[in-house]
Amino acid sequence: MKIAILQMNVKLASSTADCEQNFIRARGLIDRALRRGADVAVLPEAFNTSFCVQNFKRLADAGAARTKGFLSEISQNCGAVLIGGSINSERDKIYNSAFVYQNGAEILRYDKIHAFSLARENEIVSSGDKLGICEIKFQNRAVKIGVAVCYDLRFCEIFRALALRGAQIVFVIAQFMQSRIEHFITLARARAIENQIFICAVNGCGDTGQGESFGGNSMLINPGGEIIARLGKKEVVKVVDVNLDEILKFRAKMDILKDMKSEIYKEF
Repeated sequence: MKIAILQMNVKLASSTADCEQNFIRARGLIDRALRRGADVAVLPEAFNTSFCVQNFKRLADAGAARTKGFLSEISQNCGAVLIGGSINSERDKIYNSAFVYQNGAEILRYDKIHAFSLARENEIVSSGDKLGICEIKFQNRAVKIGVAVCYDLRFCEIFRALALRGAQIVFVIAQFMQSRIEHFITLARARAIENQIFICAVNGCGDTGQGESFGGNSMLINPGGEIIARLGKKEVVKVVDVNLDEILKFRAKMDILKDMKSEIYKEF
């Protein structure tokens, strides 16, 4: 499976015109990935607006219509799986969502469970209450994938639940700041190691509008915690070959999930 990491410099939107520029920019990155044979192309969190909580209400994509139409049309024409994050609104509520599209159809909508309280996102964004897991098709094979958004990365329970439900790779779309980038790297590796799954963590880059930058360093990590691809701080498209059968090799040596003591954990 060829996975394209689209480390996008999302324009900090202050108008709908800015949002439209982000869609144009995202289209260019996706086209570059598809020309390189990508089976899956992944955009970061909030690729339509950037992560600026103060603008969420004003710029949220109503009904996620623009985002859905964008991902649907491209995936219909190319056959690849597209994953990307959108700030959107539904019936007077704001959501920070990840969408998965294949062959023009919505395979998954995942609403971010853990809103980032440090940025007061929890005061604006309504949290989701369902895990992000679905099946995509790859060479006539059904592959279970999980999806998480940014701050979710700090909550290991989500990733364990996704692994126990059969997710082979979890895509984490994010806008982690440079000042916390070591947390991003360490946590992503830990989530891969403790669940023996692939983690594809796709971060944004560029100006945050708060005196620093988003940290980039998007990664593809194997089930042993080895970083098999890591990007820098600038906008770039990286296509990485992934052999999902590696999961079986790692678990044949040491199957962590098999050794769980769930009956004890429930006491806490």
